[in-house]
Amino acid sequence: MFNLILFDATITYSFTRTGVHLISDMELHRLITRFPVSGVNQLAEELKNHFEVLNHRPLKIRPKSLAIEIRGHYYFEKLYLPFRKMLRLLGLRQVTDLLDNSLKAYDCAETGTDPNRFIWDFLSYLDPLISLFFCDERTT
Repeated sequence: MFNLILFDATITYSFTRTGVHLISDMELHRLITRFPVSGVNQLAEELKNHFEVLNHRPLKIRPKSLAIEIRGHYYFEKLYLPFRKMLRLLGLRQVTDLLDNSLKAYDCAETGTDPNRFIWDFLSYLDPLISLFFCDERTT
């Protein structure tokens, strides 16, 4: 496991052969909540740079695609959590257990490993539009 400090948030992550494994904790959530554009974009760049240093090859994910995927995982989690109890009450415990487990970390990998890579790649082209809906915290 590695730690990276961005905007006073300590981000914990590890690498696989073809991707990044970001721990979904309060520190990551704080970064994304406060700096959903600049913080996440910088995080994506730092992760790609560190991956290349360790693996002697570039991570085959564009920085914007990685940033969109990180935000996508985070906002899915935010949308899911209010419905978690209701899903359990409806007898969908296996579904909630699966989602709970997958939300402990955000796994972002290259094409061939990540079956959703094409979605994040497509959405990354819409990043200027998507970023209009997010606003970084003002720093003085």
